[in-house]
Parts: sequence; C-alpha cells; structure tokens
Amino acid sequence: MNLAKLFDEAIDLLKDRGIDVRRQGVGFGGFSRNVETAQIRRGERGWEIALGGNFVEKHAATPEKLAGVLLHELYHTIHHYESGSPIESLAGNIATDALINAAIHRIRSAFSAVFRDYYPEDQFPGFLLRPDAKPPDPRAVELCGALYHSKNFARQSFYDVLGYALEKLRAASGEALRAIERAFSCAAREGIGKRFRLPGLFSEVSRMPVEAAPGLFQGKVEEVLKAVARESAAGRIIKQFAARTPARGLWPSWPLSRADAAILGAGGLPVFYRWAMPECPASAHLYVDASASMEEELPWICGLVKGLSRYVNTRVFLFSNKVVEVPRDAVEKGRLESTGGTDFDCVIGHILMKKISSAVVITDGHAGFHEKRQADWVRRRHFVVGVVTRRGSVESVKEFATKVVTLS
Repeated sequence: MNLAKLFDEAIDLLKDRGIDVRRQGVGFGGFSRNVETAQIRRGERGWEIALGGNFVEKHAATPEKLAGVLLHELYHTIHHYESGSPIESLAGNIATDALINAAIHRIRSAFSAVFRDYYPEDQFPGFLLRPDAKPPDPRAVELCGALYHSKNFARQSFYDVLGYALEKLRAASGEALRAIERAFSCAAREGIGKRFRLPGLFSEVSRMPVEAAPGLFQGKVEEVLKAVARESAAGRIIKQFAARTPARGLWPSWPLSRADAAILGAGGLPVFYRWAMPECPASAHLYVDASASMEEELPWICGLVKGLSRYVNTRVFLFSNKVVEVPRDAVEKGRLESTGGTDFDCVIGHILMKKISSAVVITDGHAGFHEKRQADWVRRRHFVVGVVTRRGSVESVKEFATKVVTLS
C-alpha cells in the first residue's frame, strides 16, 4: 500500500469539501510506528500530522476513512479540554472526541466510516465516538442520538457527554483499583521483594484511576496484572540461583545451614558460618521451548525473559528438536515463531557440549529424551532450573533439572 499517495488522495477529498489543509499550513509529519493512531503536533513550519502506519493499513485504508482521521486531528487544534483532575481530563477528552466525530459525520458520512471500523459499538466509550452504535443503557442511547442524528446538535451535548463519561470513569476506576490491590496481595503472598518488581510499577498503579477503567483501558489492567505475575515467576526463578550462592561469615545467619546446626548441636563452634547470599549468577543460558504446543504461552514468556534479563546476563536459545540462538531483544519484543515437535536431547546435549554451568529451561514439559544417563549427569553436575508453564508436565523436566519451578 502506497501510504503517501493515500494521504494525498485524502487531502484532495477534503479540498473538494472546501477544507484546504495545505493552505492552512498543516503538513504531513510522516508515518510512525511510535504513533498508535494519529497525532497532530506543532513543528518548525507549523502543524504536522503524524500517522500510525499499522493503524492506517488496518482501519483507514481508503481516502474517505483517512480524510476522517485528518479532520479529527485538525479539529483538535481548536477543540481541547483541560482540567486539574486526571479523571475529569479524560472525561473531557472523550466528550471532545465525541463532539468532533459527530461534526465530521455531519460533513460527510463516508468520513466517519473510520470511527465505525475502529470503535466498538456497545462498549464505553466507543459507542459515544461512532455513529450507528448500540449503547447499553437508555441515557447513552439518548446521547448518541443527540450527537449523530438530532437536528438540534448544540454545544450543550458536550456537557451532557462529559457528565456521563465522568460517572462511568469514576465507577470503573474503583473496580480497577480493587483488581490491582488483589494482584499485589497475591504477589505479597508469594514473597516477592521490591527487588523483583517492575521499575515504576508503583507509580503506574497510582495512575490506575485514569488508565485502567474497565471497558476503556481494560488492556492496561490486564497488562499490569500480567506484569505482576511475570515478576513473581522471575523472582521465584532468581531465588533458585540465590539459594546456591554460598558465602561465609564470622557470625551466624538465620536460618542456620544444616552443617552449622550439626556442629553447634555437637557442642562445637564453626570457624566460619555458611551464609546464603541473595545474589544472582553473572550469566546463564536460557532455553525456551518453541514447539507448537507452546504457541499460546510464547507472548507471556517473552515478558518473563525480559524480567529475568534485568538480573541475569542471559543468552537466549530456542529449541524444538534442535537448539538455535536468537538475539535477546528479539525475544523481549515478542518476535518468536513456534516450530514442530520437541525433545530434550538437544538441550541436554548442548549443555554438555558447551560445558554450561547455569541454565534455565522454559517448557511445558510435553517432551521426552532418549539419553537418560546424560540427563542424570546434567542434573547432578550442572545447575539447571526447569520452568514448567501452566498446565505443563514436570515429570520429564525433573529428570535433568536441578530445581523445578511451576508457573501458576
């Protein structure tokens, strides 16, 4: 798709309606992967409109639809709403967008087709931001009728929508906060220290009343809940390494090691006490099962790999029936492809051949191996943490892993 040509065609359509975008000093800021939908900003030569390439290809792939997007951004140069309260600002933005989209629909209904395509017809605030919606309650039906179909379209509609949006957001923000509180309670029960939490997670939670309204930003709630779960998993894996990092001191640490307890119990006094320091290995090989049965788990595992990488210098390998090294940033960004069947012989052989001292193997455990003696050797002579996914099987993993962590 020639996006630049599509932009020119949309500009010509607006010019036919008496809206000369170029004459008004508005330029094309280009297509950007960093812009989710569209964004108007003031540049060195005036206003510039930047567009999200993925959004345009998926939702605004015709000149009429793209013209609707451009008009929406142009309206924002004269219509905006600001408030000291975050929730009031968000409600004001929703009301402003609803008013702008209704105005565009009245200019030409074909221009509002992009809003029909992009916004859900029965979820807040989508049903306010598109024509021909199916609002779930009588008050919303009345508001949508006033916006998109009434001949008495007036500025008062803004305040009606603003009041409705405020009520919905305030109710939803309470639900979001309760969901986050449940997530942190769960994390606390699993003993996750501050060290294992996401950077900035607390500040993100403090903004939940704005960003996590179910039905509006439901994905944000789920994202934070998954982040807590990933941190829990990363913390439990790191603790397995920490438990095997002994140190010595002149005074006892609690709990006492078995050896120190035995010496003290016999009436002796250890020259040095054994400590278990919560330190991480300098590096570890990370093996990720890329078989077809792991396809649903791979996006979640990509986040887990990113969490582990903050504590351990990892080299990442994918395996099915062979081991292939992949760049760590590719895994963190989710660029993984599942493959065919799985066996653990390739991982066991790779650990032995490369003489790897520390490794993490993430798998669903639905595989086997033929070299049992080699598996037993790896378990006893190398330190391997086997990480088994939800609904996975631990039996095969126990044969070669020194420690096994089951994800919940």
